[in-house]
Amino acid sequence: MEYRHERQEKRAVADVCYQLRRASRGPAHLHVLLDTRRGLDDCFAAAKDRPHVSIKAAGYGTAALLLMTLDATAEDLLQLSVERFRYARLNQRRSQVTAWIVSPLPVAPSASLIRQLLSQEQRLGSRNAAEMFDARSIPHWQHAMSQHQQSAIARSTQTFASLDFNGDLSWLEFRLRDDAAAKAALPAPFNHERVTLVNETLRALREFGTTGTDLDEAHRLADSILRDAGRNNLLDQVILLAHALVLECDFHRSPEVRTLLARTPETEAGLAHALAVLGQNELQRIKASLTIAAGSC
Repeated sequence: MEYRHERQEKRAVADVCYQLRRASRGPAHLHVLLDTRRGLDDCFAAAKDRPHVSIKAAGYGTAALLLMTLDATAEDLLQLSVERFRYARLNQRRSQVTAWIVSPLPVAPSASLIRQLLSQEQRLGSRNAAEMFDARSIPHWQHAMSQHQQSAIARSTQTFASLDFNGDLSWLEFRLRDDAAAKAALPAPFNHERVTLVNETLRALREFGTTGTDLDEAHRLADSILRDAGRNNLLDQVILLAHALVLECDFHRSPEVRTLLARTPETEAGLAHALAVLGQNELQRIKASLTIAAGSC
């Protein structure tokens, strides 16, 4: 069994490497984006003779990010970057590797888009702009990024790729909006609060064996909970979102749950205990009690 798992993992890593190399054939360059807020891993530090650019962000004395080119002579480093990223993703750990960028430009001009996004985040009042480039944030760009930020990426000639929560390669696609729509969109910083709620909920669901959650739906429900649920406690919000995803509806808008939310638990885990005692029949009754206006199931 262990041998079979090892073979499957090697095959998965090789597949990601192949897709990245295929996308960067010809004149295109392949760059890896590294999160260096906690230092640089030895394997990447040893490769700093390769073309690279350090990128600073407000709040960090040293560079927060590093963009490094992975040319055809860097096959071992490409494979290592995929292996480490997959291990972190599948084990729900922090990853230094956050994304790969396929660009027609060398590494130095390619870094200008990242600096532009960081600068815009800072102007919009973000308390920690670098969080947008955390490995746990990038899969949510299409759901938590402002239209202005998405348009900046869509207008560029660069393509971002990351690993989804199953460790598979995911290409980030952004639709270029027309000028009128872009002007109508309100500029807003990256919604890190909602990203944190979704990530913590997905982690909790994976522990119970639930995978393959639709990120669009997760963000829709998370936004509804953050606006309407009346709970600021992250644990309570995670419990609510997990139940909402399992029941496939805005169940926190049910009159029964609203009554439950109105109570003040004696402990931080009060809501968790209260929801835990609801059996399947009660949950189905709550689901059935939702009205079309509140968001039907």
